[in-house]
Amino acid sequence: MPQTDLRLFTQHTLTIWTIESVFYGCYTVLFGIAVSIFLRKQKLPSAASHWYLWALVALFVLSTVVTIADLVGDVLEVYDAFELGGISKSMTAQDTANLDQTLGFIIKIGYLLANVVGDSILIHRCYAVWNSSWTVIITPIVISIASNCIGLAAIIMTIVVVFGDLQNGQIVSLVGHADKMIFAFMSMNVINNVLLTGLIAGKIWWIMNAIDKIMSQNQRGPKPPRKRYQPTVVLVLESGVLYPISVLIFEILSKTVTPIPSLYQVMTQIAGIAPTLIIVRIGLGVSVNSVSDSIASLRTTSDSGSKSRLATVNITDNVESLMAGSKETI
Repeated sequence: MPQTDLRLFTQHTLTIWTIESVFYGCYTVLFGIAVSIFLRKQKLPSAASHWYLWALVALFVLSTVVTIADLVGDVLEVYDAFELGGISKSMTAQDTANLDQTLGFIIKIGYLLANVVGDSILIHRCYAVWNSSWTVIITPIVISIASNCIGLAAIIMTIVVVFGDLQNGQIVSLVGHADKMIFAFMSMNVINNVLLTGLIAGKIWWIMNAIDKIMSQNQRGPKPPRKRYQPTVVLVLESGVLYPISVLIFEILSKTVTPIPSLYQVMTQIAGIAPTLIIVRIGLGVSVNSVSDSIASLRTTSDSGSKSRLATVNITDNVESLMAGSKETI
């Protein structure tokens, strides 16, 4: 490899390693915090708590596998660039190439699986926030299934191209179809994640306004909890939008920058970080699920403080009347 190309390759490799290490380090710390919260506090019901915990573990394991596979693949490329031979004396050039391609497919499959788990977490969160309403999550479920099936089909096509015995015309055709399907997969991911984020944030915003309305009707009750719950909306928006933004950046770079290094490992980490941020908030017990749950926490504060129990009764009555009216509008 010419010295100029070798210098450029080294710069790209070190840049990707740095970005990947920073994201994985942050993810590792966040994962440790999340697991500690769930094991110690157990703020959620048992079934939901176990589901979120296993989802967190699955995302972190997938991210770790993808990170290791990418690092090994980068080592193979470094050996090849500096003409050091294979990582093992018994490995031929063809063996090294096959291993590198296999690791690439492991990375793509790991990213796809992480996307499936991440979608499941967001959909479950949307389902919980919208009072266990199936009608709200039907569209996100359909989009998620369709997009991930398209992504899987694209990976299978690529595997056939690499390891199959095909003619040049067939290879060109399959590669073209695979590229289009990957673009469709990424685009549908962006749409679905933005949709889910909007549904979650919109419902929480409605809950905040409902609580403010109840508190304004009850002069003896505690102060409106907007300052308490507003960070939750911000967190949901930021963590939910983090992933689709990364997909958009990936798509823009893939169309404008040539050559572009693989970013699937970084996107896998982001696909795990985004829902983990939401789950940490849930595990801390400071998330919003419904007006009734939020008022219940306020009622506990009211009963244990200097406010009278009459305030609690008034709050409860207002909740019931508000929820009865909301069923007609939602």
